[in-house]
Amino acid sequence: MNIRPRVLHIITSLAVGGAQRHLLALLPGLSRSVDIDVVYFRDHDLRSEVARVADRVFYLPMAGQTGLVHLPRLITLIRQGGYSIVHTHLLRADVYGALASRVAGVSAVVSSKHNIEARLASMPSRTLYRLTTLSTRRTIAISEAVANWVVHRLGVSKEDVRIIR
Repeated sequence: MNIRPRVLHIITSLAVGGAQRHLLALLPGLSRSVDIDVVYFRDHDLRSEVARVADRVFYLPMAGQTGLVHLPRLITLIRQGGYSIVHTHLLRADVYGALASRVAGVSAVVSSKHNIEARLASMPSRTLYRLTTLSTRRTIAISEAVANWVVHRLGVSKEDVRIIR
């Protein structure tokens, strides 16, 4: 019996944008070799498009100041889903996804960096981000500039960063 790996993609928003288009381009190629679920926190614009290429799509309202209230639901979803890998996209998904994955016992966490995040300009923000994402095994950057920013500003090891253009 061949058991396919299960991958959970967590993205902050399904509004029309570059990160979302990247996810929509990525999923069809993966769907032949892994089971794919997607969790998003806000904006439903691309939900139907994502649903065509993912096995299941979940909405958890984790945007805004009350997002942490729903963290236990994300942890439960990850535990019950039996995921081998959690792949996060965008800042809030990076933080909540890394925290929930760590608690749920998923050690393979991948983060795609789609841009240079202005909200991480201050040292306190970067420090908090680094602490919450310590369990991230691999960081995917969409350009050389983003990769350099991830290494030099966020302190991610160069060996842990891959560039996908």
